[in-house]
Amino acid sequence: MIKEFKPEYPRFAELQKQLIDIATEQDLENIFSHPDGQLAVQTNGSADLHSGVGSSRGKDNAWETTFNQIHPMFKETLVEDYFNWLGVPVYRTRLMCAREKSSYSMHKDSSPRLHLPIKTNKQCFFMLAQPKNDSFGQLDASLYHLPADGKTTWIDTRNIHNFINGSTERRLHLVMVVKE
Repeated sequence: MIKEFKPEYPRFAELQKQLIDIATEQDLENIFSHPDGQLAVQTNGSADLHSGVGSSRGKDNAWETTFNQIHPMFKETLVEDYFNWLGVPVYRTRLMCAREKSSYSMHKDSSPRLHLPIKTNKQCFFMLAQPKNDSFGQLDASLYHLPADGKTTWIDTRNIHNFINGSTERRLHLVMVVKE
């Protein structure tokens, strides 16, 4: 399931610029050359920008909620203001870069996620899939384009899903763990 969680964040244009600037200052080519293409916005107390990034395969919701401290780089920024505006606790927030002409693996997460696209285009799609009842291994899949319009989207990523960037540009977005 996918649904709008919050309408447009009132300071989205400023937040968008700030996150693009941070990503640029951190040098997209070097920081996002990490295999997971992610920066930790929330950590479990570590100052490492890669603390808690990557696959959470084999981990559970309890592990994800230990990443509940905003990284010092994001303290007293619009990211912190955005978290307060959301009005719910979020965990293991990451700034993610979907490389051009790429796709994540099909997977399930242990908890739902909030998504805030920062920089995207119409060739980027979130795919949700469910097994067909009448077939062997086949899936029914739906594609969703999430625009960078300041709206926060709730996605039940406990279902099979994927992300596809079919464009020649990188996509930047915030992904946050949220309790159901």
